[in-house]
Amino acid sequence: MTAKELRERLAVLRKERKALFATMTDGYKEEDVKAYEDKAKDIHDTEYALTEAERIELDDKLEEGTARTIIEGSKEKLTDEVKLFVRKIQDAVAVGTTYTGIIPSTVASEIIKKRETYGKLRGRCRRISLGGDYTIAIDKDQVTAEYVGEGEKHPEKDASLDQVNFTAYKLGALVKVSEEFIADVAIDALSWLTENIARAFAKKEDTEILKGTGSGNKHMTGILTAVSTNAITAASATAITLDEIKRLVGSMKDYATGAVLIMNPATKTEISLLKDDNGQYYFPPQIDLTSIQGKEIITLDDVDEMAAGARAVIAANLSYYQIVDRQGMKLTVLNELYAESDQKGIKGTERLDGNVLRADAFKVLKMAAA
Repeated sequence: MTAKELRERLAVLRKERKALFATMTDGYKEEDVKAYEDKAKDIHDTEYALTEAERIELDDKLEEGTARTIIEGSKEKLTDEVKLFVRKIQDAVAVGTTYTGIIPSTVASEIIKKRETYGKLRGRCRRISLGGDYTIAIDKDQVTAEYVGEGEKHPEKDASLDQVNFTAYKLGALVKVSEEFIADVAIDALSWLTENIARAFAKKEDTEILKGTGSGNKHMTGILTAVSTNAITAASATAITLDEIKRLVGSMKDYATGAVLIMNPATKTEISLLKDDNGQYYFPPQIDLTSIQGKEIITLDDVDEMAAGARAVIAANLSYYQIVDRQGMKLTVLNELYAESDQKGIKGTERLDGNVLRADAFKVLKMAAA
């Protein structure tokens, strides 16, 4: 078969695959999935009978008259590097081979940007990107100013420093891939990839910033791990009062400016329903409770609900939580993990670390013992 005939066959196969995809629903029938996968394999075999230059030329022709882009809404065309990357991922998913490689910088940048949007904590933390290990020296005492008379020496004070060390731990975000990922249009594949990997990273990072068990276990050090002793105990094991929230915020002292309140959604609901001695709601029931005493409320399922001994509310000045990022994301296609459910796994990995810089910037409201 000549190169021209291969290109013509490939165009027909792609149209047939798109038609098959259009007839499929969320409840995929086994025979429909099999037909779709067989068509994907035919496309793979036909594509690789062409040279790389011929495949790129064909892709360019298929793109004519369209605004296919790296990121939805952008106006630049797919680069050859990104085209090749998407093709390798689609091929690996379609025919059950393994792919592991560095994500192109344009795609990685979009994942990072979306991760910032979906994550609830990262965007409020202090961040830095470095290539190696990192150590920060923290003054344990608050700096004070004093009057000094003319000709007098400035009062001397011995420095009292703590060191916070950062290394690099691998964080993996795993998402399942349905057959939509093998669709023809590269923009759809890239949009799907960036959206889902970014969401997975954001969710995992929120968990680690909050509950990471520490460097000894190859995890980031979470807030609740670093400040386990900074607790105010509630009077009840199952309920929180508004006065206790106010005392929690007050205990932060100078760190209260810019602080947020982190809690489980169920805890937020119970606080929003608090009433005074006359049976009146403290907060208008028809309006969503977004802050208390000017402190924004962030809800995360990872925070314990109100129960005996639970740490139910965290007052946090997240500018005193440091994240150290390493450059470079990798992507791996896992073909065997979900084979029984006709799905694949796509795992993104990044290397980073995180730790609390000053424990006093974080306080916890702990429920009473049973």
